[in-house]
Amino acid sequence: MLKVFISYATQGRGKELAEELHANLKEWGVDSFVCHLSVDGGKDVHAEINKELRGADYVVYLATAEARNSFPMGEEMGKAMLQEKTIIPVFEKEIKPEWLPLSISPKWAVSMENTEQIKALFVKYSKTKKTQTVLAVVAIIAFCLFLARSS
Repeated sequence: MLKVFISYATQGRGKELAEELHANLKEWGVDSFVCHLSVDGGKDVHAEINKELRGADYVVYLATAEARNSFPMGEEMGKAMLQEKTIIPVFEKEIKPEWLPLSISPKWAVSMENTEQIKALFVKYSKTKKTQTVLAVVAIIAFCLFLARSS
């Protein structure tokens, strides 16, 4: 299953939009991580964030007015870039893609209001991941058969 890490500002509408995106992704068969929904009390929040970020196939930068000044989001984006994750900016209607931080490419930017475009994007990525998984399994089976015949 495709895994998406959603980075959002906890101030303003960030939590609300993260919850909305999380619900949509779940409906479309995509697993997503939203810190305040996904981390149980008593767990080390930073360790969980790092674990989920490492395991994510894609990272969403939820662009709200408060996102630009969010230190935790900046930290998460820095880690995502170091891990060479694909970052997909999803912005609320008041935000323009050109307002994104310089380190975030507007290439894949999509409006939160355009749920059909978001769905198409993640359904496409999900199919790509399934195809890659099937190809990897076929390659492993072929290699095992090759080894068995070589013996």
